[in-house]
Amino acid sequence: MAVNALIATAWKTMRQSQNNQAPEINNDKTNEELKVYNYVSSVEKPLKWGEFKYLIELHGTSVPPMRAMWYYFMTTHRFLLAHIICTYFLHYLPALIIDGLAKITGKESPNLYKVYRKIDKFTMVLAYFAHRSWNFSNNNVQTLWKNLNPADQKSFNFDMKKLDWDKFFYNYIRGLRVYLLKDDMSTLPQALVRWRRFYWAHQTLKALFGFFVLRVCWTGSQLIYNTLR
Repeated sequence: MAVNALIATAWKTMRQSQNNQAPEINNDKTNEELKVYNYVSSVEKPLKWGEFKYLIELHGTSVPPMRAMWYYFMTTHRFLLAHIICTYFLHYLPALIIDGLAKITGKESPNLYKVYRKIDKFTMVLAYFAHRSWNFSNNNVQTLWKNLNPADQKSFNFDMKKLDWDKFFYNYIRGLRVYLLKDDMSTLPQALVRWRRFYWAHQTLKALFGFFVLRVCWTGSQLIYNTLR
């Protein structure tokens, strides 16, 4: 769709240039101004963070990669303090434990701590854009679409209103797996077996962590009760 919009923009720009060069056209400053075609989805087909997260989970967990190291787990936070706490307990602490166990057992260290440091820096860079609302305009693109005849609209479809986000993420996730991770779809059955093991390990770890938190809270309340009594 983006390529189709680019082709249509080139056609429209050429036609506009030809019209401006005609003798009967007065080449004033208005005709010399460059027109910007801002091809964005937020005007006609907005995607909220909640829907984005849902579609990633829906299509991502169905085709896990073979090199996955744990079950998918994502949290979003309104406050920076909550994000920092989760980063240290869910990223850095497990990374240090795994890297340490690898060194103790003589295996090659995956350097997860270094990986998470890079992820954290990248996240902070994106935070400025993710935490704010941005208003875009694509009036020129909408006008360009209306100027195409039905045959060209069919051949060069870039109507953002017709974009199917569910279909988009279905293909997007599989494209990441095959072309970015170089993980052929033939490995999917094996990956799903590992994924189910990760799932139960993840649930067990969550249960143990919940029990630990409840135990700490119970012990703390007992100490407070005994002190006040």
